[in-house]
Amino acid sequence: MKQSSKYLIGLALGLALVGIFLFLKYQPPQPDQTQIAAQLEVARAAGERRDVGAVMRIISEGYHDSTVPSPIQLRFLLNKVAQGDGSAKITQSIPVIALEGDTATSTSHLQIVTSPDGRMVYDHDVTMHWRREDGTKLLVVPIKVWRVVSADYGGFGFE
Repeated sequence: MKQSSKYLIGLALGLALVGIFLFLKYQPPQPDQTQIAAQLEVARAAGERRDVGAVMRIISEGYHDSTVPSPIQLRFLLNKVAQGDGSAKITQSIPVIALEGDTATSTSHLQIVTSPDGRMVYDHDVTMHWRREDGTKLLVVPIKVWRVVSADYGGFGFE
C-alpha cells in the first residue's frame, strides 16, 4: 500500500472519530426527570442482581446521610447485604421528582421481598437527594450526570 493511501486512511479514521465524538457530545440531552428516573431503574435492577458496583455508579463521591458517612461505608454495607442467601424481588413506585437547578429530590416507595419464601424485608418510602455532576459518556465524552448525594430511607438495612 502506498504511503499516501495510508495517510488518507488515517485522516479518514481521525475525521470519523472526531465526527462521532461531536455527535455524541452535542446530542440533545434527555429531560432531567427522565435521566433521574432511568438512574433509579438501573439501580433497582442492579439491586435485584446484587450488582453493588452498578448501584454505586449513581452515588456521588460526596455521598453521606444520617447513618452512612461516606460512599465507602455505603459500598461496604451494600456488599454485606448482597452476600445474603437467596434472591430478592425489588419493586419501586413511580418516583416523584422535584428539580431545583442543579439539585433534585426523588421520592418513591421501595419494597424488597425475599425469594422463595416471599418475606417482606424492606417496605419504606425513600427520598434521594440528587446533584448534577461531571461525568462521561462512553468513557470519553464529557457530560453532566445526576448522582445521589444523600438519602432518607426510613430505617437501614433489612428489618
